[in-house]
Formats: sequence, C-alpha cells, structure tokens
Amino acid sequence: MSTAHRGGLPEVLVVVPARGGSKGLPRKNLVRIAGHNLIEYAAACIQGAHTPLHAVLSSDSAEILDWGVRCGIEIVRRPAHLAQDDSPVVDAVLHALEEMERRHGTVYRIVVLLQPTSPFRTGADLDAVVRLCREEGVDSVISVVEEDDHHPARMYRLRSGLLEPFLPAFERARRQDIPPAYYRNGCFYAVRREALMNSRQLITGRKKPYLMPRQWLCNIDDQRDLMLAELMAPQWLREVGLFS
Repeated sequence: MSTAHRGGLPEVLVVVPARGGSKGLPRKNLVRIAGHNLIEYAAACIQGAHTPLHAVLSSDSAEILDWGVRCGIEIVRRPAHLAQDDSPVVDAVLHALEEMERRHGTVYRIVVLLQPTSPFRTGADLDAVVRLCREEGVDSVISVVEEDDHHPARMYRLRSGLLEPFLPAFERARRQDIPPAYYRNGCFYAVRREALMNSRQLITGRKKPYLMPRQWLCNIDDQRDLMLAELMAPQWLREVGLFS
C-alpha cells in the first residue's frame, strides 16, 4: 500500500528520520520487535491514518531506504553531513521538506516528525495530532505522557557535591499535592510550516500536548529499551490489531 500519495496535493508531510548509524544500539532503526522492524511500525502508523498526507523516509543508509520502498513510503537520501551523531534532526526534516516540495510542486502546511524509535502509536493518533496542529493559535504539537514516579519534584541536581531539588516547593509534598508534569514520549512532533521555517525548530511557539497512555511509553535507544519493547509489544499489538 502506497502512503506517498493519496489523491490531490495533501497539506501534511510526515517525515520518518532513520539514519544508519547508532552508538547505543547498532542498526537501531532496523531492530525487530515481535517480528517487525521499526520502519514497518512507522509505516503501519502512517497507513492507518485517514488524514490525506505525503510521507517520506529520510536516511543515509541504502538498506533503510530499501525498507522504505518495501513499506510504500517515498524516500529521500540524506547527505552524510546531515547524518552524523551530532546532526540536529530538524536539519534532516528541513532537507526532506525542501525535496518533497520540489518533487511534488506543493507547499505543505503541517510537518510531522515520526521517529521510528517510538513505535507504539497508531494512525488514529496521527490523525488526532494533525487535528490539534490545525487548531487556531497552535504552532506545534508534542505527544506526551503524564509523569508520576519520575516527576521533577522527585529529582535533584548536584551542586558542590550536595543534592539540590529541582522543585524545592514540592520536595516533601504528597503525590496528590504535586501539579501534573508531562514527559515527551517521542511518538509525534507536529509543527506548522511557517513556525518551522521561522524558528528552524520542531518544538516552537505555542505548543499543544497530545496526551498518550503512559503504559506504552517506549523510546528505543539502547539494549535495555529494546528488551522492554519486546516485552510490551505482544500485548500492544493485540490491543490495536496491528500486523494481524
């Protein structure tokens, strides 16, 4: 199933950034969870959405680009200087945006970053994120989970070898008396094109949250993350009916 073009010229561009190198977990973007690699999970999310869109996979790896083709996602080869360990992902997004606008002769209104390393999300989530980004007065949308056990009120910094609370006013407060905190889960970053071009940032301006269930929080960066994802995946796949 092709996800690159769905009739007319969509206003939404979904960018899947997947460079070949990774220090924490070799070939990270192609690791398999419950029999499917992370590019396949990203493609399934895109294919499950009802929003008219274009999707593009940006990578410096021929193997990863080949998986994009297999999954029906357009591809753009990322230049080496945008695929280093310290390369900001926003630069890869801007490169993909420029190429896709040239390729299709259009200007997108909303750009969505879909990181392969946060696989537990659905097309319905993508649709909801785009709807939020279209709301009046919104510049960007970030998917988050409500944090509890790792609330900043329970965290410290070190100063002169001593612990100093990040939130002194709530250091001894009961859990129910602490204001909610929200953690970026890595699943979605959506931004209006104008805000992206003005700031050259994905997280910018007036930001709206897209709240997702904390139980499926998963951002794969090392072997421990992968082991947790493998434990979580079977139940999540059963609940959402993916790959069945």
